[in-house]
Amino acid sequence: MVASPERTERAIADLSRRGLDSPTLRRQAMTVLSRAVPVDGYCFAAADPETLAMVDHTTDGVDRSQAGALYRNEYGERDVAKHAELVRQDMPVAVTSHLTGGDVTRSRRHRELLGPMGIRHELRAATVADGATWGFLHLFRGPDRSDFTAQEAALVARASRHLAAGLRAATIGEGVTMTAASEAPALVVLDERDRIVEATPGAAIWLRRVADSERPDEPVPEILQLLSAWARASAAGALTAVPRARLRGGDGCWVSLHGSVTAGAGGAGGRVAIILQPATPPELAPLLLSGFGLTPGEREVCELVLAGESTKAIAADLFISPYTVQDRLKTIFAKVGVRSRRALVARLR
Repeated sequence: MVASPERTERAIADLSRRGLDSPTLRRQAMTVLSRAVPVDGYCFAAADPETLAMVDHTTDGVDRSQAGALYRNEYGERDVAKHAELVRQDMPVAVTSHLTGGDVTRSRRHRELLGPMGIRHELRAATVADGATWGFLHLFRGPDRSDFTAQEAALVARASRHLAAGLRAATIGEGVTMTAASEAPALVVLDERDRIVEATPGAAIWLRRVADSERPDEPVPEILQLLSAWARASAAGALTAVPRARLRGGDGCWVSLHGSVTAGAGGAGGRVAIILQPATPPELAPLLLSGFGLTPGEREVCELVLAGESTKAIAADLFISPYTVQDRLKTIFAKVGVRSRRALVARLR
């Protein structure tokens, strides 16, 4: 029996408030959502809200060995319903056929990736809360099913707001667990087929730390394949943003990753170097702040507090009165769940 949209949204909202870890939330959410929006396959990924990099995946009915092709399409090829486009929309949901005039073969992703997998219909959604994106949802149907309807897309959009809040809570958790500063970063080099050809001592520890929860034994973690495709697209001039991501590793510690095509590698088709290292407090601060629902003005004050500035200095920097700074701080304390500047700094560092 197909569940009603209202009942489905209530169930998703309740699920998102239970404090589940991210993989469990994503799996259970798909069990609920698929009763109202039946699918033959899906990919529900958690994302770095600043870089939009997909950092962990929950899937069913899809060929995960084609991940590299998906990332090449996302970062280096022209197509419809790209993630960066979805997050800019008022309703961050798109049905491929609606964007291609009913002819999905106009989508390169469909022609070269989804079609050969037996997928006919695709719906993509971003899970957005307070302007920050915490995940991406890809729903698939085969040729024996009808396409996604506008009503189903609207339900996914409503559900995605609740899911974003749940993913945000799961990502931030109880705070920050830092990797020991004494632990040396690792360098991993991938060849043109994304195989590891060089690595520094200790890299195996880092690779286990950033392994996808669904594929922990994959020799090349999927986040490395994503950064490789992004780095090659940047080298080819298709993108300008620096290929990077932050994620909470399997041991709970935060990791920062950066990718770039190596010098003398023969351009975008050559080797890619990826650095894996402990995420620093300045790197994590924007991510954590985006999770507390702070307004832009409150975030500005908070970032200056973390930088060690006084109330008077903050007021001068932002051209506001000290009283306004204090009012914003009271609101920040309430949202973050602390009572003082010292507690705020400790919570975010």
